[in-house]
Amino acid sequence: MSNSRDPMDTDKLINALPTHPAWQQILAEWGVISAQSTVRHFSLPQGIPREIRAYLARAHSVGKASLGTESAIDFENLYPPFVTNIQAQVIEEAASLGQGLALEINKPTILPHPAIKEEEVKTSYPTSSSRVAQPSEPEKFDGNRAMFGHFLT
Repeated sequence: MSNSRDPMDTDKLINALPTHPAWQQILAEWGVISAQSTVRHFSLPQGIPREIRAYLARAHSVGKASLGTESAIDFENLYPPFVTNIQAQVIEEAASLGQGLALEINKPTILPHPAIKEEEVKTSYPTSSSRVAQPSEPEKFDGNRAMFGHFLT
C-alpha cells in the first residue's frame, strides 16, 4: 500500500526527524510513558520535538478511536514517508497503548446495586460462603502489545 496523503501536509511529513535521538529516547522510556499515560493524556518526556509529538499523538488517538470500528488499525497510514524501523516500532506502540487504555476504560465491571444490602443478598441467594464475592481490582494496561490480547473479552 502506498501512503496517500494531502499534498499540503508534505512539509510536516518529511520533517518526521527520522534520525533524531528522541525516537530512541521514547523507546528507552516506554515503561514510564505507558505508566503515566491515560486515555485523555499521552505522557511524552519533555524535549521531544513537536513533529515527533504530532505523529505519536495521532497514533495514540487512532488507537483509542479504533474500538468503535470493525477494521484493524492501518499502521502504514500512521507512518511518515520512508519510515525507519524505530519510528514504526514507536508509532505502533503508541497506537497500541491508546487502544489498550481505551479498552481498560470501557471494560465492564460488576458492582453490586447500591439499593441491595449485603444481608439481603445473603438471605436471598444462599451460598456456601458467608460473604459476598467482591470484584477484583481491574488490571492496568501496561503498554506492552504482548499483553494486549489479555484485555480483549
